[in-house]
Amino acid sequence: RNYIMNAKEEDMATKLKERIQMSSLSSEEKSKVEAILLGNMQSSQSNYFCLITELDPDILASSMRDMLLLDRSRRWPDAVGRDALLVAEDIRREGYHAEIVPAGGLHNLNYLYRRVRIHTDDEGKVVCVPSVG
Repeated sequence: RNYIMNAKEEDMATKLKERIQMSSLSSEEKSKVEAILLGNMQSSQSNYFCLITELDPDILASSMRDMLLLDRSRRWPDAVGRDALLVAEDIRREGYHAEIVPAGGLHNLNYLYRRVRIHTDDEGKVVCVPSVG
């Protein structure tokens, strides 16, 4: 399904593109960042993109470079069955935000490039492969 933005979202997307173009990112980085942010904007429909459009372009560039360095496809298959607190420590050492949640629990579906959810059983053991998002 194609996502159709409303007028407010279109305005935010235009401002976001302008900020990205004013930043000190390379052309390649600008293209990647734009694709990631606009994709997230469409999937999460989050109002926090209003804040991004107000950021100084160099602050935006610094934050976006950090985002590009993280591997968004990163997974931790060896974590299954291990203690969630130890897994969280390992994940945090790699620069991600580890979030321990009960398996089957409710949580929002927003994609965050630094977040890794660790789903646990009642004994605090990891029950499925943690991944970025």
